[in-house]
Amino acid sequence: MSFGSTKLLAASGGKAYEIDQSLMFEVADSSYLSKTPSSASNQRTWTLSTWIKNTSENYAGGSIWGSHDNSTQSDAGYGWLGLYQDKLQMGGWSTNWRTTNRVFRDVGAWMHLVVAVDTTIADGSADNRIRIYINGVEETSFSEKNNPSQNYDLPWNKNQQHRFGAINRSTAYYFGGYFAETQVIDGSQLTPSSFGETDEDTGQWIPKEPSGLTYGTNGFYLKFESGAIGTDSSGNGNNYTANNLANADVVLDTPTNNFCTYNSLDNGSTVLSQGNLKFVNSSGGSDTGCTMQIPFTGKWYWEIRATAVDAMYYGITRTSYTGTDGSYGSDGRTILYNGTFWNGSSAASYGSSYSDGDIVNVAFDCDNSKLYFGKNGTWFNSGNPATGSNPAGSVTASEAWVPNMYGNSGTQNDINFGQNGTFNGLVTAQGNADGSGEGDFYYSPPSGFKALCSKNLPTPAIKKSTEHFNTVLYTGNNSTNHDISGVGFQPDFTWIKNRSQADSHVLHDAVRGVGNVVYSDLNLAENNNAAYFGPFQTDGFRLSPTSVGHAYNASSENYVAWAWKVGGTAPSKTYAVKVVSDSGNKYRFDDYGTSAVTLNLQEGGTYTFDQSDSSNSGHPLRFSTTSDGSHGGGSEYTTGVTTNGTPGSSGAYTRITVAASAATLYYYCTAHSGMGGQANTNSTFGATNLDGSILSVVSENTTSGFSIVSYTGTGSNATVGHELGVAPSVIILKNRDTDDNWRVYSRNDATDYLALNATIASTDDNTSWNDTAPTSSVFTIGTDTNTNRSGDDFVAYCFAEIEGFSKFGTYTGNGNANGPYIITGFQPAWIMTKIVSTTVSGGGDWVIYDDKRDVDNVTNNALYANLSIAESTGFDYDINSNGFKARAAGNDINQNAQTFLYLAFSEFPFKYANAR
Repeated sequence: MSFGSTKLLAASGGKAYEIDQSLMFEVADSSYLSKTPSSASNQRTWTLSTWIKNTSENYAGGSIWGSHDNSTQSDAGYGWLGLYQDKLQMGGWSTNWRTTNRVFRDVGAWMHLVVAVDTTIADGSADNRIRIYINGVEETSFSEKNNPSQNYDLPWNKNQQHRFGAINRSTAYYFGGYFAETQVIDGSQLTPSSFGETDEDTGQWIPKEPSGLTYGTNGFYLKFESGAIGTDSSGNGNNYTANNLANADVVLDTPTNNFCTYNSLDNGSTVLSQGNLKFVNSSGGSDTGCTMQIPFTGKWYWEIRATAVDAMYYGITRTSYTGTDGSYGSDGRTILYNGTFWNGSSAASYGSSYSDGDIVNVAFDCDNSKLYFGKNGTWFNSGNPATGSNPAGSVTASEAWVPNMYGNSGTQNDINFGQNGTFNGLVTAQGNADGSGEGDFYYSPPSGFKALCSKNLPTPAIKKSTEHFNTVLYTGNNSTNHDISGVGFQPDFTWIKNRSQADSHVLHDAVRGVGNVVYSDLNLAENNNAAYFGPFQTDGFRLSPTSVGHAYNASSENYVAWAWKVGGTAPSKTYAVKVVSDSGNKYRFDDYGTSAVTLNLQEGGTYTFDQSDSSNSGHPLRFSTTSDGSHGGGSEYTTGVTTNGTPGSSGAYTRITVAASAATLYYYCTAHSGMGGQANTNSTFGATNLDGSILSVVSENTTSGFSIVSYTGTGSNATVGHELGVAPSVIILKNRDTDDNWRVYSRNDATDYLALNATIASTDDNTSWNDTAPTSSVFTIGTDTNTNRSGDDFVAYCFAEIEGFSKFGTYTGNGNANGPYIITGFQPAWIMTKIVSTTVSGGGDWVIYDDKRDVDNVTNNALYANLSIAESTGFDYDINSNGFKARAAGNDINQNAQTFLYLAFSEFPFKYANAR
């Protein structure tokens, strides 16, 4: 394993804190750090704080920090802290003091570990004698918990050998991964706040500069600096000795600048090592993905050094790819060892072959959708990434891609995304950083191209995902005014499920009206449950005693609420006004095909009626509480109304902020009668959208890519405005007036539909969506009564993919416990999956997981959108910093060779995520 160095930036308070290096340990190299204290110190009270980036899974045992004198086989002489079968364990020779239920298999990011010990604590609080914290949060769930007796002397800080990365016994249990910023406080039991803090902008747990710490006799502070790998920076001089570790093991990969590596969780038969930077395949053809989705924008560079070429393909593949030949299948864009470029399934001669010892250069220009390959610093086909000339091929950068490697048996290579310019000690580093000063490359990256690391990732549009989506758990009390808080915003769309018993899912939103409910597991029309649910509040919602199947607030029963933010209480919208001849002059908005339409305007919203078009000359638009205003015997309404300029001239408008409880209004022309129409003022959310062939009412959150749409069906093919500005990837739709089935659209096939309340496979039918994909402004409905029954009201929940916040796609199951790895580009907070390629006997449900009901891995507390059953133990998933992985075979999540749809929302964008 190796450790590396990098800059650590703490955003909170404007502070900047540098961590110079991290160190990489490798199991095969038998690498570790060791020290024997000259004398024993405080064995009862101490604290370890360290940052770890794990690169392996299924540990027989991987030691983090151990102490062993090799002369006794007793708890007093042997202490072990490490990973055993992926669980964190702290124990002695025969006693395991702590073993977590949680498993640690996230290889994509860094994790902060604090172990705080004080055996002097009295028996009444014996559980506090050993306290373990992960990313600032105390671990409380253990499969083994045995408290040492009061005043027990643990073997740490004893006069015997201590090791990081191994244990001093016949089986050393070497660790594979990275360590950074490691401190031991001898004599104090501290909390994580001494070593880290929560970034206010992102919610991420980050390191902070050590200050005011008293390290004690055998305490130390290891920064893992090049040339001084084991040097203690505490001032105590408690240096550790490096064993099978060299400066090549010091790398630029740290908790605040996390670099891309090969992904051992998205891997075939390949053996990955050296911090997941070395690829060795000794058993047939196999491919391996990497830990970072390439951003949709920017220019990216990386290198790979061939040790044993043998049919090696390197390049990129779609993140949706979950098979074994993505490097040269239709999902890949790769360069073969003989110079052949595979552009999907087609091959063309390109460049020259490369051999053992050659360094392959890869540059992906996402801004211009161009991919380049080169060898030893010379780009093939006289290409020039800096100028954009002669690329290997054009690649649609708006698709999601990940670096990928395929090799036949015998293939070996070492990759460098900028963290290790020595290619794991095979060459001398050349010290070439990218233009932003990041990375250590052998060859200079082309101008404008960057290392694939977290500091270079674009700033997400949503830094703190919980400001737009959140999950809240609560316990019912069957009382009036039971206020549920902690959402973090007004939850304009709230989906509630009783976890304790069989009750329908209840869905409420602010567009239909807070008390109106639809049920995801039923085809029932909308009901009114205002007596049990509502109102929405600024940080949650209110409940009352329930007699409707315990769905909301039964005493002592457990519930989950999933909440999305939409348009809020003070939206704004502009209507472009024209005057047209339509049985006399009439106002027309946004070029909609009908004049003088009835508008719906949300109370609290601000609406601008742009009268810049020349047709408005001589036709000032105003409001009244009387139809046709002054022409109908009324007067001008001025509350919240402002005007600007002369109608027909640039910049002219009438603007209204609709007052709370405002009366029904009418828009009219002050100079001419009969030009206007009605403007309803609604306490429900949303305003009239005129982009479709039929009117809709929309409340939208374009930042998070979510809108709620209400419309009235016509029975004929039609389009409906959704207000997102980009085409939605998923639409979940329900008839509010009739007991019709739900309809679900996914962008994978505009001709098909799914039913949220049923297990049916994706069904080809041109009447649901009229075989037409949505556009940036409208979605299409056909003649299916489930989407467009004439005269009925419908609600549609529209979701567009937002990088770092939401992802909607498909994956292919493999039918085993080492399931497909799905990269989302964020740590998922909520996942819903559905098999779509076939109808499954005894399966095919819409399975929902989240990270609040399962705060750590394994994630398996399942609820089903199409079923009313209570929460149950479903199939296993791991939710990780950059995606999720199926850990079981099963019809609902991982049937072999079948296609699954998934919908996922973020807890943290990957740029800010820690390992989970």
